[in-house]
Amino acid sequence: MRTSIFISLSVVLVFSTLFFSPTGIIDTGQDWNDVNEISELKSNFNTRSFDEAEMPSVFSKNRLPVSLLVYTEFADLTPSSHNEFRNTIESLQSTYGPIFRYENLTDYTELTNRIDEHDILLIVEQENAYPSNITTIASAWGPILEDFVASGGILIVMDYVGSFMSTRGITAGILNQTGLLQVYNPSSFGSGTLSLENSSDPLPRGIYDSTFPAVSGTVAFDVFDGIPSVNSSSQAVVTHKTIGSGHIALLGFDLYTRSIYFDTILANAIRLHRHVVFDNSHSQVHSIFSGFINYTEELTSIGFAVSSMETFDTDWIEGCDILVLTYCLDDYSESEVEIIKNFVEGGGALFVTAEYGLYGDAIDTVIERFGFVREKTYNLENGTNGIGVGGGFYLNNTNHIRNHSVSVDVARIENHGATALTKTPDDATTIAVADEEMTWTNGTSAEGMVITAGITVSTGRVLVHCDSSLLLGDTDTDNDGTENFYDSNNEDFLLNSIRWLSGAGQKERIVLFDESHHANYWVNASYKGFANFLTENGHTVQWMTQFNEEMIDSAHVIVIQDGLRNYTVSEIDYLENFADSGGGLFICGGWGQFGLEADKVGNAFGIDRNNTGYLQDSDDSPSGGVIVYDEANLGNHRIMEGMKRMELVYSSAFNSIGGAVSLLDTDDDGTCTWSDGGLANDLSVIAASTSGLGRIVYAAGYRFLKYNSDNDGDGENNLYDSDNELFVSNAFGWLAENRAPEITVISPNGGETLSDNSAITWSAQDPNKDQLLFDVYYSDDSGSSWNSIGTGLSGTSVSWDTTSVEDGDEFEVRVIAKDYELDSIDESDAVFTVDNMGPTILEFEHSPSSPVPTDSIWIKANVTDISGISSVICNYTVDSGTSWTAVTMEPRSGDEFNVSIGTFENDTTIEYRIRSNDTLGHWSDWTSLENATVFIAASTTTTTTTATESTTTTETTTTPTDTGPFGLPETIFGVDTLIVLAAVGALVVILIVVLIKKR
Repeated sequence: MRTSIFISLSVVLVFSTLFFSPTGIIDTGQDWNDVNEISELKSNFNTRSFDEAEMPSVFSKNRLPVSLLVYTEFADLTPSSHNEFRNTIESLQSTYGPIFRYENLTDYTELTNRIDEHDILLIVEQENAYPSNITTIASAWGPILEDFVASGGILIVMDYVGSFMSTRGITAGILNQTGLLQVYNPSSFGSGTLSLENSSDPLPRGIYDSTFPAVSGTVAFDVFDGIPSVNSSSQAVVTHKTIGSGHIALLGFDLYTRSIYFDTILANAIRLHRHVVFDNSHSQVHSIFSGFINYTEELTSIGFAVSSMETFDTDWIEGCDILVLTYCLDDYSESEVEIIKNFVEGGGALFVTAEYGLYGDAIDTVIERFGFVREKTYNLENGTNGIGVGGGFYLNNTNHIRNHSVSVDVARIENHGATALTKTPDDATTIAVADEEMTWTNGTSAEGMVITAGITVSTGRVLVHCDSSLLLGDTDTDNDGTENFYDSNNEDFLLNSIRWLSGAGQKERIVLFDESHHANYWVNASYKGFANFLTENGHTVQWMTQFNEEMIDSAHVIVIQDGLRNYTVSEIDYLENFADSGGGLFICGGWGQFGLEADKVGNAFGIDRNNTGYLQDSDDSPSGGVIVYDEANLGNHRIMEGMKRMELVYSSAFNSIGGAVSLLDTDDDGTCTWSDGGLANDLSVIAASTSGLGRIVYAAGYRFLKYNSDNDGDGENNLYDSDNELFVSNAFGWLAENRAPEITVISPNGGETLSDNSAITWSAQDPNKDQLLFDVYYSDDSGSSWNSIGTGLSGTSVSWDTTSVEDGDEFEVRVIAKDYELDSIDESDAVFTVDNMGPTILEFEHSPSSPVPTDSIWIKANVTDISGISSVICNYTVDSGTSWTAVTMEPRSGDEFNVSIGTFENDTTIEYRIRSNDTLGHWSDWTSLENATVFIAASTTTTTTTATESTTTTETTTTPTDTGPFGLPETIFGVDTLIVLAAVGALVVILIVVLIKKR
């Protein structure tokens, strides 16, 4: 930044003091929209200065390419040679490398909508901002930035001074006013000497001069809550702070003038996206400053930030991606081991190089916590492949180095004084083992002992290698003129180890390269960079030289490339089934004869490649066989999001793609032709399709995936030309993308009736072959509320004790299938019934209520049951329960059942009870005898009969009734009337006889 405002030094100092305070930038009183100069500048800010600016990967879990959101609203975008924004991007391209993507944020209000798509927020110097602008921005951004950093984001702020009143450190006001980093008293200068303050910090890594010159555009601060790593006198020019799993880097330079030192620091700030920490807090014998310096330099060169932890620090561990533990003298405490375990279980990675004998004792507690146990007494000896000095030996890839990302292009590993593991976790992956000639120092065989093994723990990863000597870049143990680190393929082995570990934080996915048909390019040769790139995006790479169904079954994505031998029908069928069951296929082949074998697989999915010449384009070809495709050629698919252009080399195209989606098309303007003649207008070159649960990507070219070719001669290999690597990242992200499980409730699914212990069953499958766990719930109110039956269940059924709930007919079940991050739910299609109780007898009665001996007695009851009534039984007794008579009650209307139990003599007491069973065989209890008694009641009438010798008293049993006229019963035509008339008639006859005798 350079200002055209000239003010005396005293005035500048006064205003600088006013505008920067311990609480941040102070409002100058000028309103944002009232400043004409700012309005004029803003009119130019919505235009990017560089065509190369690209969008991030749509698959946010991909680690590469790293994605930057660059805030440029008030940045220096002038077209001069000192354009600070341009200098920043060019610095990254030359020092960090090509594997990054960025887009510009030109309106601070858009941060919320866009920040989650990116790994890094880079705030270049906002030299055209007013202090009031900074206050407004900080107010809007505070919570957003805090969450972003705490969850693993990288926030980089570059600074010098602002145009308005030469406000020093204006951009750092965002950090001050959001409370993310407290810095004060900015001092600007354009010359002088800077000193390396903290070489353990990752930001100055690679700077080995203790002092170096400042350049124009440098500012320093007093720092109170960060780690200064580069100072100017007593003030910090470069400051680093961790918050949660993320980082803040305050860089006191604007790159008005570039320097190799500032370029290095900026690149290291970007590398914080993948931060490797070497523990140096337990009296490690070697460190990143001596023995491991070559290792750390190589890690930096491939995009990793490297630091050293001098004091065991939980916060520093949380802020790293990979923790490296090496040969040390001090034991790890139980609390430290627990911190490391939690770090791994939370998605971190751990690399441990164990040692033999007592030299490995201090680290045992760590590896044993993860299930690894080493041989603690003896070390391995030479064997056939012994080196002959220092207890050295080498392992080769014939039988002893296994197929894995860690061993890509590793034919031989040299070790010195190594031990081996006597126990590994059941689910560990073995990477290197002792050969058949190897022994322990006590002479016993060590054949097959595991020397290197890895394991995934949740989404975290652990790798254990039983020797630390191969990390040493300053030691030549075998005196062959080459340091240990560079001996054989040690360097590749160690870099690959970090590559694989860097995939932690996401579920491991296996990408299997099929080399069984004599592939044209090999993982351990031209496709080495391709394989490494996939590894750094979280995939574990394997390869097969024979068609191996077991390896296919364990893979998530298979790379099918053209070779010299055809696929058989049965092999193609097997690959089809693999895709249909959820696997991914990446098919690629060249032009003409270089794609025939791959095309046979593509044909199985309805895609047919042209098998003649290769494509050429008269206006989009920078060199022979190379075609550059721009946005107009890109298809509408998630794989292509964020892409601007691709470069393909000697590619073909498809005659037809069936139901697939074209990802890349040739031009339709007549410029694209076949090398053997004829137009190639608007043809698909890359297509994506689905099959069953699986996904397929078919590219009619495969040279663009090579890392060791630069066909257009632009200095960049094919894989990293244009957006080729972003395509690879997105394509494999889509092919291996975690998808939710599929779950279907089988029973009860509606309409059933359950009782006692009943089985709940379901079917489930996961497209990614993830292990599934299930939570099962029931509802007794048609899904309005849910109650747990069991959680974290494996299998596809659970027994449910339905007697634990009340009967009902509004039941449903819900089953939730869970993989490590996604859930799917299915519920019963309709309600079902739970019935464990017998019927309910709501009420019962007899009639008539006061019967006489000639009355037929009826018993009536209302009986209900959700499963239906099978029978209703009435038991009655006339001898106080000595014996019972059972009769079946008959259904009437609704819930009513009744039965007649006949007539009974006078003075009879009848007791009755009722029970019922339902269609499931459940019986109700007997009803109570209370209020269930019928009594044939008696009343006594005395009549005197006069005879010659005697008078006879006769008891007549009658039933009191209502009377009508003349004292006769109201029911004069009933039985009662006849009895009374007969009695009266008899009395009349007797009186007549008596009167006659008296005469």
